[in-house]
Amino acid sequence: MRYGALILAGGYSRRFRSDKRLASVEGEPMLAATLGRVRLALADHPGSLLQVVVRARDPLVEHLLVQRGVFPVHAPPWPVGVGASIAKGSEALLQADPHLDVIAVVPADMPYLRPEILSALLLQSERRSITVPVCLGEVGEVVTVGAELFPDLLSLSVRHGLKKLLRNRAERVRYQLVDDTTLIRSIDSPADFQAAIQPDPADKNFGIPRRDLRGAVATRGE
Repeated sequence: MRYGALILAGGYSRRFRSDKRLASVEGEPMLAATLGRVRLALADHPGSLLQVVVRARDPLVEHLLVQRGVFPVHAPPWPVGVGASIAKGSEALLQADPHLDVIAVVPADMPYLRPEILSALLLQSERRSITVPVCLGEVGEVVTVGAELFPDLLSLSVRHGLKKLLRNRAERVRYQLVDDTTLIRSIDSPADFQAAIQPDPADKNFGIPRRDLRGAVATRGE
């Protein structure tokens, strides 16, 4: 199986009220921390590809990524929306390798993602399915999409992200149980961030969306 990972870093952090991609997490920008963890996961799968989508005009973050050996793609300047970012990033991955079997879509605000859990999720993914991790009854922020659904990724509507795809392709969605909460954690607000950076907190289950699985939304941006 050939894997690609797409990190979504083109949002405007409106709920965070500042550019959370640059917020310091254990001494490095949040985006860099997420990038490092995704890279470690992909290292288990030689030949895997990585792409990052940033804003249409994003010189500071682009510089940060280039310093780390990543040349990002830019989301369209208009219209702005997570669907456009996913479509653009997926297009770039498939141009680099038209024979990919699975693409993992990863929000940039997951600096505590455990690489071994993401690696295992890739192994559990299928070409014919959308795989959504579930832990403690909550759906994940990371989603993997199989090759048979790539045309749907490339034609996502601007505003709806993966929500419409999950709804329209409900028969293709697989809910994969995982025993670690890092696939369902995200940093969405200043409160989430403060909880995340506490030294050894008893519970880092910040930012877990409370959603019924029947209406699961695995990637934000609606």
